[in-house]
Amino acid sequence: MTGPVDEVYRDFMPVAKADIRADEKSGHRRNIDDVSTVRSSDLSGQTGGIYVRSLQIAFDLDTSDTTSPDDGTTVLVDAAGNRFKALPDPIPKFVQAGSGAVQRTMQDKVREIVSITDFGCVGDGITDNSVSLQRAINAAAIYRFALLVPVGYFFVGSTINMPTGVRISILGHGRQASVFLTDLNAPLFLWNVLSTIEGRLFQNLGFQNTIATGVTFSASCVFRISGNGTSFFQHNEFDNLEIISFASFFQVDKATQTTVFGQESTVAWNSFDRIRIHGGNNDPLIGWQYTKGSGTGNSYLHCKVAVTIAMVQVSGVGCICGDIRIVASDVAGLGSFHSSVIQIGIGTTYNQRSLFVGGQIDAGGQYLAALDASGNHDYNNLVYTANNNGGAVDLYSTMPPIRNSVIDGMDIGRWRIGNYKIVNTTGAQTVDLFNIDMGNANSPGYNGSYIEMVVAGIVAGLAGGAILKRFMLRLSGGAATIATIESTGSPAPGSGFFDVVAAVAGSAVKLSVTFNSAGPNTNIDAQIEVVAGSVRVQRL
Repeated sequence: MTGPVDEVYRDFMPVAKADIRADEKSGHRRNIDDVSTVRSSDLSGQTGGIYVRSLQIAFDLDTSDTTSPDDGTTVLVDAAGNRFKALPDPIPKFVQAGSGAVQRTMQDKVREIVSITDFGCVGDGITDNSVSLQRAINAAAIYRFALLVPVGYFFVGSTINMPTGVRISILGHGRQASVFLTDLNAPLFLWNVLSTIEGRLFQNLGFQNTIATGVTFSASCVFRISGNGTSFFQHNEFDNLEIISFASFFQVDKATQTTVFGQESTVAWNSFDRIRIHGGNNDPLIGWQYTKGSGTGNSYLHCKVAVTIAMVQVSGVGCICGDIRIVASDVAGLGSFHSSVIQIGIGTTYNQRSLFVGGQIDAGGQYLAALDASGNHDYNNLVYTANNNGGAVDLYSTMPPIRNSVIDGMDIGRWRIGNYKIVNTTGAQTVDLFNIDMGNANSPGYNGSYIEMVVAGIVAGLAGGAILKRFMLRLSGGAATIATIESTGSPAPGSGFFDVVAAVAGSAVKLSVTFNSAGPNTNIDAQIEVVAGSVRVQRL
């Protein structure tokens, strides 16, 4: 060592400069390499005690003890018979309950939970935490720990740059408990993806933009993804988040890669679950904004979205749009705007395999999809079914003709059910399949339905094939009548092969299959669809 010594500590206590002695002097604790060196040395007069490096334990000389045996850990005896007793460890220890638990330092245990407040963040809603939060995220990237956001309002005045190539998770205590505030007309979190990013988790957090009403906020978003077209942003999870007054929640302008379908986004297979987007000072414009294709496999589950333009907006000339999966989500417009679930821009390609299932579009002039009808688009394989449609939902005005799709609009009346049976008896048979009841105590006794029924399978010892039967069913004065409007099949119905017979009883009709089997193992696969009217269908 060269230069002056400013401060010296021994056993955690300050030592005056005049008292400094060489390491081997008896008045100060002496460092010794191992137990064998202690046992072979004469340490008489070593009143300052010793420190054994191999054990990482300090020992004090006990001149009153002449009998305690040397156990190699708590008591050491030197060559002259001096006994040194181990001091208590100054670092607290932790042992988990349960068999096989090992001792750890409390510092190691506490470090399992890392909070952004460990790096100076303050949740008072006023302090600018930009530097502290960036410092916490950088540390998490290096040491690979999850960051906890405690209860509080954490103001962030500058964009946070997210590290790439490492996994970072940020977890809160609830979307209205752990909240990030900002007044940025810019991204709050920015990923510049230069190497693949996957396995991130953002959970139980709130994000609120405090820009005043009427002030420009169109560039504000919670997450923005940019970067090259060779690295992926994939298999990341965003769960239980609340987004208030941002122009958009998730914005992508990352470069694409070239595939056989066109320019394809490499932001793919990400999961967005329980995302709530709504207004405060300003109304959100878009939920998810993809400027260079939609990416494949992204899923949107249990989301509650109120926006002025679209829940998901996809644009980019020559960029692939499709494989959008929206499940059990609710979409609403704001103010006088007519927003869409999906909005697809001019010049996109592919345009297929997207679905909206089990959700709700609220009333107020909402559209399922705003699809660009210009150019060489071929929209197909769109599925919109099992949804609760608001009274003014428009499934027509903003959609060009599409093919190979299932679109279920308002007031659909359709009951579908199947029945599969195996019959092992031989000879002429009648097997009951379905009972259709049109009776309704709240109706005047008049009703009507269309029935289509297919029976396929094998009649043992005769043939395999299928028949189609179509009926018109009506209820008049409380009594049902049924008329066959088509009967066809291969083989033809009857002559020992399957046929369908109807038996009317009051307001109900029972449909049964007849056949004549020459042996066991007749297989019956019956499917029925009843369209329109007030009915209930029972499988027999």
